[in-house]
Amino acid sequence: MTMSDDRATRGAIFAESVLVSTNYVAPVVPKSNEVTSFLINSLANNFLFDQLTASEKNEFVGSMKRKTVAAGVTIIRQGDIGDYFYVIEEGNVEFSADGETMSSAGRGESFGELAMIYD
Repeated sequence: MTMSDDRATRGAIFAESVLVSTNYVAPVVPKSNEVTSFLINSLANNFLFDQLTASEKNEFVGSMKRKTVAAGVTIIRQGDIGDYFYVIEEGNVEFSADGETMSSAGRGESFGELAMIYD
């Protein structure tokens, strides 16, 4: 396949410009030192957070809030606009596409990154 053929078959990925206010103050959601440490360690496994300083990671983790989801409940449906970034504290999550299970994740793993980038 030539370079021009390759480009013709790919779609573009882009995002709109975002104006970030210099006055923005991230919310602070109280959590134990144990939970904070767990979340920071979990982010270490995610490429999106590689370039953040320790202070930025702490601010991000500080703004995270717990969301409990009962077993069997759909968290994100294929085709929906993403709403949150999730870190699994307990249990397992299955990922499926077109009704077929593609993979799963458990404690310390995360998903929903694209919601932070594109939605």
